Amino acid sequence: MVSKNYDVLGDAVAAKKAKLWLYVGIGIFLVSLILSFVAPPARDTEIDWFEWLPFAASVVFFIVWYTVSAQCQEKLVRERFGKDYARKSWLVPIILAVACLIGVMFLDALVAGMKRRIGRSSANSVQPTGGSTVDPARKASLARTIFNEARQWDMAIDQWALEKGKRDGDRVNVKEVAAYLVNKLNVVDRLGNPYVFTTVGSSQLQVSPKTKSALADVDIDWGKF
Repeated sequence: MVSKNYDVLGDAVAAKKAKLWLYVGIGIFLVSLILSFVAPPARDTEIDWFEWLPFAASVVFFIVWYTVSAQCQEKLVRERFGKDYARKSWLVPIILAVACLIGVMFLDALVAGMKRRIGRSSANSVQPTGGSTVDPARKASLARTIFNEARQWDMAIDQWALEKGKRDGDRVNVKEVAAYLVNKLNVVDRLGNPYVFTTVGSSQLQVSPKTKSALADVDIDWGKF
């Protein structure tokens, strides 16, 4: 749109520069999308910041583009025509902008989902079969991730029980508890084994015995889990 405006204003050089901004923006988004996909998944933290990289890069680029390029055109139009000039409807540009934003968010979510599925598939391979050996550091990191996710579930159960007036011994409603999670989690751990949800109390959530057995050689204290 900015490029076409410059064409109408008779500034071919500025129009080419405006198109260059478009190409640079697309390039930055694609590079950030690739980086968010190939970056290692977050294991010891609750948020995978790389999943937000494409969206964040797009927002930062928009701010820079508007400040450096779009505002210059606004200033030029005001100086040349003042406030009284024929204006076209903003409906089409707004629709295109919203569509682009939805597209960015969709691609970002798609890449994040693919990354999680690949991560879970990779995590499942950590269970030793046929006497095969697995990198101890990888198993330790996986155990910490499972422990942290179990802790998040446990905290969500506490919050749910507090707000719903639940008492010790009441059955945990997993669907209701899921709404209290800060980050969306599965009811199965990174090894594909389901978490054991019982009743409100000190043992309201347990890590699967199969998971503990697969990670038995890892130096980790599962505590109440």
